[in-house]
Amino acid sequence: MQLGFDKKDRGYPWLSMLLDGYSIIDSGVETYIQVEVARGKRSLACHKGCGNCCISQTDIPVYPHEVAGIYWYVTEKLPQEARSLLMGQIDASQIDISAPCPFLGGQECLIHAVRPASCRVFNVFDTPCQQDEDPFYTRQFDVLLPPQEYINEAFYTVLPFYGLKDRYDRMDALEDGLINSRIMNLKTYNWKELFNK
Repeated sequence: MQLGFDKKDRGYPWLSMLLDGYSIIDSGVETYIQVEVARGKRSLACHKGCGNCCISQTDIPVYPHEVAGIYWYVTEKLPQEARSLLMGQIDASQIDISAPCPFLGGQECLIHAVRPASCRVFNVFDTPCQQDEDPFYTRQFDVLLPPQEYINEAFYTVLPFYGLKDRYDRMDALEDGLINSRIMNLKTYNWKELFNK
């Protein structure tokens, strides 16, 4: 689902960059999936309602611009019932790193529209993941290789969030890995601040 803007969202000048970046990544992932499927005898195992990766992964990379997007989405777009569920889950996840992703509500991602790039690119072919399986280690050949050129284009799009507006500065930042130096773990980030507003 591609999010749109309403009048309230105009106060977030970085939001269009974030959503454009996600659109670029989604397009790249879809292209790569189609290529794999077209090669024959491969099908995407990931499907709505699976959520095994949300349960088994202990390290979910997230960037500051994505954290801002999650804050915006939870405070501006998420229904109150989902926010209440989320509040309890965040308390539990802060205690136990092996707990499922705090944004997993039942078998669905509560923030699916603004889920991080790491979640967007993690796709598995052929056999659905078993409970507590990390297919990157058990069967890496079934994991979609991240579409790096699309990821780079998406990061280039969001670099003004970090104060880099000049085209050449953004290209240098991509080459230097500036954005990768900002990675945090979604599961250890202090999401409790979401509810102190």
